[in-house]
Amino acid sequence: MNSLFDDEPLPATPYAGTSGWSGTDTSLERAERNDANGITSTTQRSILKAVESSGFYGMTIAEIRKKFPDHHHGTLSGALTNLHIDGHVLRLTAKRTACKVYVIPRYRSERDIEEPNRNRRRPTSCPHCGGDLDE
Repeated sequence: MNSLFDDEPLPATPYAGTSGWSGTDTSLERAERNDANGITSTTQRSILKAVESSGFYGMTIAEIRKKFPDHHHGTLSGALTNLHIDGHVLRLTAKRTACKVYVIPRYRSERDIEEPNRNRRRPTSCPHCGGDLDE
């Protein structure tokens, strides 16, 4: 069966043109390398197909981790977040086993969703003195 998302433009790279990094040089290098060599795209496409195949039931991050046990939790979670930010998947307000449920948009129905939180950025000034943390 061909996936609805076989031709979807991936990878989703909403963080300054990358899939995201923790703020260190090595993390940025990993993100740029994985984005360029297709690892990010392959991971996101695999997750998207899994969520699509789950239909109306959807998937949680815990279920995605079980489906892809060879992948690090952070890799899967980051990929799922990027797919959510770019609108490829929706996060329902509903939970299953303490995890939010993700579905593709056509399986939303009338269920409530949570918008992506795009404001989670590293602080650029010290909360104590106001000094610039990037210096």
